[in-house]
Formats: sequence, C-alpha cells, structure tokens
Amino acid sequence: MYITVKMLILMAFLAILPMQMNAQSYTDTSDDGSWYGSSYRYTTYSNNGYYWGDEDDALMSIKDALEAVRDAQDEVDDTNKNKNRAKDLLEDAFRDILDALYAYADRDYEDAIDFAHDAEENAEDALDAVDGNSNKNKNRDRDRAKDRIDEAQDEIDDAQDEIDNADDDGDNVDEAEDILSDAEETLDDARDELEDGDEDEAIDLADEAEELAHDAIDAIDEDTNRGDYVEEMLDDAWDALDDAWDEVDEADDDGENVDDAEDLLDEAQDLLDDAEDALDDDDEDDAEDLINDAEDLIEDVLDEL
Repeated sequence: MYITVKMLILMAFLAILPMQMNAQSYTDTSDDGSWYGSSYRYTTYSNNGYYWGDEDDALMSIKDALEAVRDAQDEVDDTNKNKNRAKDLLEDAFRDILDALYAYADRDYEDAIDFAHDAEENAEDALDAVDGNSNKNKNRDRDRAKDRIDEAQDEIDDAQDEIDNADDDGDNVDEAEDILSDAEETLDDARDELEDGDEDEAIDLADEAEELAHDAIDAIDEDTNRGDYVEEMLDDAWDALDDAWDEVDEADDDGENVDDAEDLLDEAQDLLDDAEDALDDDDEDDAEDLINDAEDLIEDVLDEL
C-alpha cells in the first residue's frame, strides 16, 4: 500500500507525543540526565554501559528525514515522468522512518538516527530516479562544468597577458610559457570530457588547468633585469652571425657569388658593434632595436644562399 506523507507524519506524532508528555515523570537511570526547557535531554546507557545515543539528536534526525521524504513525495507526485522506481524508494524511506520511530520508542537513539539517515538517502535517491529531475540535475552539472571551464580560460588569458608584459620588460618567461601551454592542453582535455558527458572529470581538469595558469605566473623570472635580457639577445645574435659567415664561406668554396651576402653580414656586424656601445651606455631599448635589425640582415643572407 502506498503510504502518504500525511499518514506517516501522523504516525510519527502519535508515537513521539506520549513520550514527550511523560518525559518529566521518567526517571533516567544514567548519571547525566539534565533539564533542558520543557523536557529532559537523555543520554542513556544500557546495563552493560553501551551508549544508546542522544534523544535530541534522534528527534532532529527523524524530523529532517520526515521533511526530506515529504519533499521527495511532492516532487514525485508532481512529475509526469516514469515514477515507479521513485515510488519504491519512497516506500523504503517510509519503512526506514517507521524503524527509526520504533527505535526511538525503545530509547535506542543511535539506531533511530541511523534509520533516519537511511530514510533521507532513500528520499534523495527517489528524487534522482525521477526522469525529469535526473535531466535537471544533468543539465545543472553540465552548466557547472561549462562555468568552470570558462573561469579557467579567463585565468589562462590573464596569465598570458602577464607573461607577455613580463616578456616585454625583459623577464625570462620560457618556463612560464611551457607551463601555460600545459594549462591550455589540460583545458582542451576538460572540454573533451564535457563533450563525452563526464562533467565531474571536466571540472577536475578545469581546476587543474587553472592551477597551472597560476603556476605559470609564478614561474616568471623577474630577477632577470632588462640589461641581462638584452645582453643575452646580443650574444645570440653574435652566434647567429658566426654561423652565417660559415654558410657564406661554404657557398664561396662552392663557387657561388657571395659578394652581396658578405656586404650584408658586414653591415650586420656594424649594427651589433653599435648595440654593444648602446648597452655600455645603458640604452637597452636602442641596443635591442639594433640587434633586431642585425638579425633581420642575417636572415636575409641565409634566405639568399
């Protein structure tokens, strides 16, 4: 028989009320019964000293379970979806509450609490079993995963801006860029998991991507000053010039006309000499411009060979 929540609440009220009315006349056999407002708060023990639980906690658990079952039945009654499984789970929840009430009447408050918790779980399962509610939960989880992915993308974009600014300032950002690349790949994986319907994994990966974005910012080497950065650029440019001269010499040995290439490399060398002078004068901006011009000439030579 399908028991209504109203019937269940009435049964609970009839079961609990006599005990509440007789609370003051009851003599607790334990040593720690104490007066709380209009009734005793019983912390009871059996003859062998085993703890049976707390009366107030049991009452509160039963009350919470009754509310959960009531809400679940309202939801099940209102849906037009398949509700057979939900009704079965509600029947289980009703039986759990009855067991909780019987345990409470026997002053076995610990079991009463356990049965009440079982009733709440069955009520929650009944909600999940309703097709409409399941779809609603699924959509909610999907929206939550999308939001986390969007938030992680914002963090990656912010990290990229900070890395770009640091790069412009001459900071070493190589490690930061590598970590940020890992963050972007992880976020792509999160999107794939969301497409596959695994919202929980998508959220976990989005969280991981966001952490990597923060790590990327932390990896920016701000100890490298502007002068050191430009000086490193100059060293690399000199190495590139040496390699270009080797290429030109080989082409000359092969009988190719390298006059224009040699002129360009001579011009590049003059630019690098000027860049060194600019660095000596602490003019890093001018030095960097000269180095870039020299590297452009070196690339032109290599393209012509």
